[in-house]
Amino acid sequence: MNDRDLREIASNVIENKQFAHLEKNNLFAFSEGSVRTLLNFLDDDYVKLFENITLLLSELPNLNKRKVITLLDDNKEYIVSNDHEKSFLSILLKSLAFYAKKETNNGIKSKIDTQEGGLIAAHLYSQISLLRHQSLEYNIDAKRVLLLAFNLIELAFDKYKN
Repeated sequence: MNDRDLREIASNVIENKQFAHLEKNNLFAFSEGSVRTLLNFLDDDYVKLFENITLLLSELPNLNKRKVITLLDDNKEYIVSNDHEKSFLSILLKSLAFYAKKETNNGIKSKIDTQEGGLIAAHLYSQISLLRHQSLEYNIDAKRVLLLAFNLIELAFDKYKN
């Protein structure tokens, strides 16, 4: 489904105020053709978490571990969510995907070559996707998986640190 189709569906489903919010924040592009993801972006807490993860990634190659821990502590309901689309790990993967596609690379361009940063993020996306799958299969604690995911991100960008 393309952005135009999503806009049409959204305008039929949601109020004008919500539609303006989605339009203003370019959340149609972030939904990648998924109506369910688009509807998730109507949830202020979901959007806040997505934006905070994206902000963390924009600080790469430096990853502030205090912010990571705070973000995890402040969003426990997303860590333990049974809804795949609303899990913290899924939102992290969505943020990494946009980083890989150079949609959230705003603050990173001066530190890391955009194309190389995108390749690293794409590789991380596949690693963390596999990690998510294995954690579900083997019933591993979600918070530990998230900490490992953020460690993988930090290690991948380690050579670019100041």
